[in-house]
Amino acid sequence: MSLSNLLQISKDPIFILLLYGFVTQLIFGVSYIFVLGVSRHSGASYKTIIAEYIILNAGIIAFGSVALTGQRNATVLLFGLFALLIAVMLHSVNM
Repeated sequence: MSLSNLLQISKDPIFILLLYGFVTQLIFGVSYIFVLGVSRHSGASYKTIIAEYIILNAGIIAFGSVALTGQRNATVLLFGLFALLIAVMLHSVNM
């Protein structure tokens, strides 16, 4: 597998998906800790934060499964991208 024939990847797609998911969750979680701590703002309700994480994970799984396996399923790809966009918008509203 390669990314645009520039970077050869020797790991399996599940490893890459887990790594991408871990890094994404780390970035979102740290931003909640630091930004809300520095601004002394309580943030939005925890229900919207939980909804954001669920939508974020669904988007990562959908987008990653299509991108890493090489399938040509445009519906799943668009669902994944749309879910990631909604998660980012929820994240900015929660801040």
